[in-house]
Amino acid sequence: MGFEKILLIALISLPLSFSESVLPNSEVKLPGSRVIAQTVESPKSKAEQLFQEGQEQLNDQQYEAALNSLQEALSIYQKIQDRNGEGLTLKEIGNVYNLLGNHQEELKYQQQSLAIALEINNRDLEWRTRNNLGLAYYSLGDYQRGINFFEQSLDIALQINSEEGALIVLSNLAWKYKEQGQYAQANQYAQKQLELAQEFRNRQKEGQALFNLGAIAYRLGDYYKAIEYHQDSLSIYQEIGDLSGEGGALGN
Repeated sequence: MGFEKILLIALISLPLSFSESVLPNSEVKLPGSRVIAQTVESPKSKAEQLFQEGQEQLNDQQYEAALNSLQEALSIYQKIQDRNGEGLTLKEIGNVYNLLGNHQEELKYQQQSLAIALEINNRDLEWRTRNNLGLAYYSLGDYQRGINFFEQSLDIALQINSEEGALIVLSNLAWKYKEQGQYAQANQYAQKQLELAQEFRNRQKEGQALFNLGAIAYRLGDYYKAIEYHQDSLSIYQEIGDLSGEGGALGN
């Protein structure tokens, strides 16, 4: 049953541009008339710093530390009424709860993030939160609602020409339909993922699409085709030095 190893489709965190938003230097006169320049950090800059720390801690699997940093960032964003920063941070907190396996909390934070995305018309954040809600509902056993959110996410990603979004959500749809035994649908989405990955020259996602197609072929009993897909997938992972993908392909 080596082909049955399920890949966890990890959500790509939304990249942020962190600017140096500090206040003008203030001068403090000390005894002897010596002047020392002090840089006063703005609340927004502090929130951005905490957000970045939270992402780094999340990548290092320091989940509790990540939650603390992100909750601090969220509190500041709420105080300064930065709705975009608030929405992004809520999404990221939801991602932490996903990795902790607490899908009810994940759902709560992703729903709040989606509400803000709709309010401020942030379409990039919207496809991300809808995709994450798909993962949350699917993990909670509400499979159809999960798939509905994936399909909504895909529509938005295609509308805004998000290469990243389309490839991520297509992979999720292919894998989840496969898990539900709906192989025709799964194959359709995996083929579309492969086509787009090749069009965008995204070798990592091309390898992932081939891996998905191999898993679907195996479920359909087409073992020779499954081996062919997985060999192609393995070749790409080895070419680009993706050890995690290579390990998955070798194990199937």
